[in-house]
Amino acid sequence: MATLVQEHSSFPGLSHALHSDVEPYTEQALTYQLALHDDLSAERETVIPDKRTSQFRNSLGSLKSTLSQAAQSVTNKTEADYRSLAKRFYEWLLENKFVLPDNKKWGQDPCEEMPELICGFIMQECDGLDFKTGLEKPAKQRRSGFTTAQKMRAALTHLFGITFALGNIEWHRDAATGRMVGNPSISSLVSRYMIGLQRRKVQAGEAPTAARAITSRVMRKLYVLNRRLYGPSQADDLRARLLQCAYTLAFICLLRFDEVLRIQMQDLTFHADGSVELRLPFRKTDKKGNITPFVLWRLEADEAHLCPVRALCEWLDASGIRKGYLFPKLTADRSRPKVVTGKAPEHMVRVL
Repeated sequence: MATLVQEHSSFPGLSHALHSDVEPYTEQALTYQLALHDDLSAERETVIPDKRTSQFRNSLGSLKSTLSQAAQSVTNKTEADYRSLAKRFYEWLLENKFVLPDNKKWGQDPCEEMPELICGFIMQECDGLDFKTGLEKPAKQRRSGFTTAQKMRAALTHLFGITFALGNIEWHRDAATGRMVGNPSISSLVSRYMIGLQRRKVQAGEAPTAARAITSRVMRKLYVLNRRLYGPSQADDLRARLLQCAYTLAFICLLRFDEVLRIQMQDLTFHADGSVELRLPFRKTDKKGNITPFVLWRLEADEAHLCPVRALCEWLDASGIRKGYLFPKLTADRSRPKVVTGKAPEHMVRVL
């Protein structure tokens, strides 16, 4: 296991930021533990181990070559962002003498303190506390928001999980060897820090970022809201119907929104028994094709808020779409879809 050149304890800001004032055996403590569990679970799901990583596990000669082999389970733009953040993290480690320039295994065999270093890197960019002193940063000093902190962590989770082939196993001590193994970004310590950072951001006035899962109860509320916005005639504002259809397909089929927005009419097959078959042209976790189709059925009236067939038929009936993208941009008055040519991602409507 790689050793740490400079002890992180020389930066009291890290210890300060990681300290929790939650009283044990209280409702607050239970809520905190649930949030911690949810954070770890969600972070594990961001890494889809790639079989290809094993073939270059032992051939990583430098950070440059390492970053050039970033996994293809993310979009090109996301991959580029992750590369940039990973490069900054490595430079930060060198600058603070946490690793030596000739240490080529710092990522393949992380030191035990790597979770603390991940927190320190995020802290320097996003936290109101100085990671070296633990004191409040000057008000004029720039600091990024919690969304940036989440992206930084995601980049490092991807770096260790995919590029360094450590997978999505939670960071833990191996009982047989006594060594720390797994992905250091997927650790309870990093999760504790992120939860604390979010709390400090909210206390400082930053709008909280919704991180809870969408449930059927939330879908019912969206359904009620969107139906209130439906116009008396189909020539009225189409946005609510578009949103209802997009949200329902995403929820029922567990799709990312870039996957939903790439659906075209040719990907839908309407059967005589009332079912609709959806064949995805693209899936972020399976870019090689052979994606199992979704067979959608009409649900009962008491589950109308979850019914993809109802939402789909209402959207197609109102929009008149019969070919091309299922969710194109709307005209300025939102009364009809725009005529779109080509397949560039720019055609997609921003629905979030």
